[in-house]
Order: sequence, then structure tokens, then C-alpha cells
Amino acid sequence: MNARPESADKSEIARSREEITDLTLAIARLAGARNLVAARIGGQKRRNGADITDPGRESDLLQRLLDEPIPGLDADAKLKLAGTLIRLATDVQESQATPQELYAATASEGAAGLAVGAPAQASAHAVS
Repeated sequence: MNARPESADKSEIARSREEITDLTLAIARLAGARNLVAARIGGQKRRNGADITDPGRESDLLQRLLDEPIPGLDADAKLKLAGTLIRLATDVQESQATPQELYAATASEGAAGLAVGAPAQASAHAVS
């Protein structure tokens, strides 16, 4: 009977989709931690009268990302990812929200995905 291989394929697809969900949530948690750091940097920039955007820093970050071998991401994918992360950081910095306000807003929305201590565990770099 042919139903068995199809059932096995569906089971493997379901497992792979669950893995995709788990990875997506992990990436989102890191992006959230990165935004908390970006908010802190935004406050430092405002206190120092610095511009929110720093094209030199963005260029350095892009080059570092392009130089880093990451299986599954070609140069175009890396540029798209970096562009999204830079836009998110810029939006957070322009909002003038503090890391505490961002964290409180996340908690009040019922999204408990950002674990306490996550910013210290994240290794993502914010645009500074």
C-alpha cells in the first residue's frame, strides 16, 4: 500500500515545520534582545547629540556579516537580514524608547518570549 510513505513524509514535514517554528522564535528573541541594546545606544546618542544613523557603522557591520561564513545564507540573504535588523534598530532608536519601556511593553502584551537576562546572552551587535 502506498499510504505509508506519504504518511511518513507528512510526519517528517510536521517535524521540520516545528523545527522552523522553534528557530523562528529563537531568532525573534535575539532580535528583541538586539533591539533592547539598540534602545540603550539610542539613549546614549541622544545624550551626546549624535545622529541616530551612522553609515560608517552600518557599512562595517554589513562587511563583517558578509565576511562571516554562515551555511544557508548567501550574500544577498545576509544583506536582506542586515537591512531588516538595521531598520529595526533605527526605528527603536528614533522612537526614543528606553530598554525598560520596550521590555515593559513586551511583557504587557503577554509576549513572555524574551527571557530575563536575554540581552546579556545575545551576541548580536546593534548599530551604534
